[in-house]
Amino acid sequence: MGTDDTLDTFAKRLAWVLANRRQKDGSPWDQKTLSVTAGLSTSHVGQYVRGDQTNPTLEILRKLGKAADVSAAWLGFGVGSPDAIDGDPSYSDSSVPIARNVPGWAQVLRHDQAMAAASPAGKLITPDAWQRSDLAARYLIHGPAAPGDALRLARLATELADEGRFDRAYDANLKELQAGESAELAEAKAFEEAVKAKARGERPKRAAKTVAAAERELGKRATEGIDETSGKRAGK
Repeated sequence: MGTDDTLDTFAKRLAWVLANRRQKDGSPWDQKTLSVTAGLSTSHVGQYVRGDQTNPTLEILRKLGKAADVSAAWLGFGVGSPDAIDGDPSYSDSSVPIARNVPGWAQVLRHDQAMAAASPAGKLITPDAWQRSDLAARYLIHGPAAPGDALRLARLATELADEGRFDRAYDANLKELQAGESAELAEAKAFEEAVKAKARGERPKRAAKTVAAAERELGKRATEGIDETSGKRAGK
């Protein structure tokens, strides 16, 4: 669930958690339940909600973040997003992909979008691709975001959204196969020409490897009694 720039204090972010987050059983949080779950006194948490206390310790942030399943870094300092606990999986089955907090992602996203807007290639990235990269980052990136991360994800999202990619890939593979078959046929033809040239006592104008192979084949055919002109066994 996203947040906006109006959550610029610890008290506002804590109030947002109470209003928007849910317990593991799906029921909403209230100040008392959150306090008990975090192992803190209700009056203590109430002071933070009202803004009477504005500097919680890291231990308190850790307890509140773990209880509400939000990032302690986001809760205390507004860094990253609230989507998961920093460095630890959120409450979900281990077989399900885990969304994690990515510190610095919002800044990197804005930076990469500005860089892309200044280049012709970057302008080809659609708004939908940027949105998809924003969603994917929480599942793919572990640790702080680095400049260029958002741009790489957005380019990949743009490429995968292109419906013509399958046809191009198929055509490219087909051409590669055809080129390989053509090379094999040319090599086979060259080999046969070399064999016949050697049979006529001529020096084939081919690579030494082909000539050597032709000499071996010619010796084999001579042993088996195959006439080089007709390709049939002698006497038949």
